[in-house]
Amino acid sequence: MNRSGQQLRVIEVQQASRVAAVQTADGPRAILEAGLLDALASAGASADLLQIPGPDGPTDPVGEAFATARHVAVAVREAVAAGRRVLVLSGPCHTAIGSACGLREEGRRGVIWLDTHPDFNTPDTTESGLLDGMALATLTGRCWTRLTESVPGFLPVRDEDVLLVGVRELDRGEESLLAGAAVRRLSVSEVREGRLHSLESLAERVDSVYLHLDLDVLDTSEGVANSYAMSGGLTIVDLEGFLRAVSPLVEVEVMGLTAYDPSCDADRHIAGAAIRAATAMLG
Repeated sequence: MNRSGQQLRVIEVQQASRVAAVQTADGPRAILEAGLLDALASAGASADLLQIPGPDGPTDPVGEAFATARHVAVAVREAVAAGRRVLVLSGPCHTAIGSACGLREEGRRGVIWLDTHPDFNTPDTTESGLLDGMALATLTGRCWTRLTESVPGFLPVRDEDVLLVGVRELDRGEESLLAGAAVRRLSVSEVREGRLHSLESLAERVDSVYLHLDLDVLDTSEGVANSYAMSGGLTIVDLEGFLRAVSPLVEVEVMGLTAYDPSCDADRHIAGAAIRAATAMLG
């Protein structure tokens, strides 16, 4: 698919870190300051920036997370309706609730979730209570169902239309839930070796995709995305190759870059990797 000259909307979500599992509030701004918009322009894309501010006053983490999801959903839906592809920069992974709701309503929606963790806990299984660890479970309709009804365009994504990529750390609750789910997985070794049958199968079923990139999916040899980063992950070359394999197969209308803590990345290696990933997918 030729991306030259495409119109992009970059959305910077300014959200308090208390919603996230790690301190990531400064991540979106750091990626922008590392030269994201210039890199996209060099790749032939015309990108503009929209900022979504955080709440004006104190609020609880759950209320803040879903208020932000509503704002993001509206902004993404407007951009997609105008023919733009969208890149959402956020700290918390839970912003994915709003980002995925922006996909066009016609056809079947899919999710590609690149992360060290599957974020597949519910309030009944979580051991930490962190909303970030429930993001994908929420997207598949397993929890917070009353609140997701308030997010414009929310539709639960079918299990079989979700592809987990690079996941290598699960807790007991997630293991149990995933054992009974039809969610597909691609391991780091499968990505590295180009064994992408699960991706090809997903592409045959869905019409549009939200691609979620938690930057701790990258191996720590590439840099440290956040305090949860660990070895055994994708290299940036692995990630770029995978993203370039996605583009010809399925339309990624919305991409999310999340979970970047610049205080863990003094040399900004991960910020650079995020930009390379965005240009590989969207540029």
